Amino acid sequence: QRLPFLFFSLPAGAWLDRVNRRPVMIVCDLGRAAVLASIPIAAMFNVLGLGQLFVAAFLIGVFTVFFDVAYLAYLPALVSRQDLMGGNQRMQMTFSISNLIGPGLAGILIQAVGAARAIAANSVSFVASALLLTLIAAEPRIEPSESATRLRDEIGEGLRWVFQHPVLRSQLVWLTIGGLGFFLALPVILVYIYNVLHLTPAAAGGVLVLEGAAGVVGLAIAPRIVRRLSLGRTMWVSQVGLALGIMAIPLASFGQPVLMLALAVMLTGFADSVQDVNQVTLRQSLTPARLQGRMNATFRLFYWGSWPLASFSGGALATWIGAAPTIVIGGGLSLLVAVFIALSPLGRLKERATSELIFET
Repeated sequence: QRLPFLFFSLPAGAWLDRVNRRPVMIVCDLGRAAVLASIPIAAMFNVLGLGQLFVAAFLIGVFTVFFDVAYLAYLPALVSRQDLMGGNQRMQMTFSISNLIGPGLAGILIQAVGAARAIAANSVSFVASALLLTLIAAEPRIEPSESATRLRDEIGEGLRWVFQHPVLRSQLVWLTIGGLGFFLALPVILVYIYNVLHLTPAAAGGVLVLEGAAGVVGLAIAPRIVRRLSLGRTMWVSQVGLALGIMAIPLASFGQPVLMLALAVMLTGFADSVQDVNQVTLRQSLTPARLQGRMNATFRLFYWGSWPLASFSGGALATWIGAAPTIVIGGGLSLLVAVFIALSPLGRLKERATSELIFET
């Protein structure tokens, strides 16, 4: 599901800087709905196999590449730069509410009707998303790039913009390395929950609901945290919280597994929300409108592109040394990134003013 980010992110970003993004998002939603609907249909006729799941995951990944780059570039075209933080808060709030409802509902549905049929609900959700996107009345006209005409040249322009900007470059390196640690641990966490803690899907879903709840709280107070700590400190302090939350998950083996797991994922959800809404707003506010697609595609390429490599490595490592040590290693790698952020230009960033970056002395 994550491999398409390695192959399609950069072309998608350059192309999406040329075209209206809303129609692309609608097509991607309907495409994902159709792919997901094929799974319960195949299960109903007893022909569902692992091969179909691999193909479905890849196709969903392709549609997700184009949708994600499009929506990240779309928001700055709909709101002013001054309103980006509020816009991203509302966007992230919807994701956190989904995290509140989704995991618990998934656990209940899996136990009630089985995993394949539960995916039908996900298919319906993408159809609803496509319908809601049609309610956006108008889309600002996309201004084509004046300095490049070929797709390859436009991709290069986007890469140069990110890598030559000290703050964007710091963000990209931090997210990529931190993502390797997070994605190393992420698939192993479910293995740990089911095979080591022996929780039921419903219980696991209930615990993950708390992660979403903590994320909602984090989003609500994120601006106040920035005002208290500064933007740069918020970035590395939230990275510390994210890493410690991951590393605390194996403590559930030593007693009160549900409570310990809940506290760990709540810390992770809170820190991740505070960090995410600020880093997305920052990079959007630093980038001209005509480069939004390519900038976000570059971040998606490196951050999400590291996901398949890290996930495969995490699975292999967990097979060798066990789930709990692998989770701790992933959290430790994420913790090291906090040091990099603190020492980088990003870590010294005090605030993002309307027309300039203000650094701490």
